[in-house]
Amino acid sequence: MVVGLLSALILDDGTAARICGVAIVAFWAGVAALIARRLSSPSRVDIFLVRFGFLPVVVLAHSLVH
Repeated sequence: MVVGLLSALILDDGTAARICGVAIVAFWAGVAALIARRLSSPSRVDIFLVRFGFLPVVVLAHSLVH
């Protein structure tokens, strides 16, 4: 979670760290739901979301926090 560490270093009174924290929790909750739903046979979409789904979650969290 390099993004979480780098967002904590930005001097904006913790706004970027808060956004990244919300995004990290939401992303891993989604990953846990995907794992619980399809543990033995994940689809290609599930694997794609686990690999590249963090950036859209950050963008969504940024729009929700502001």
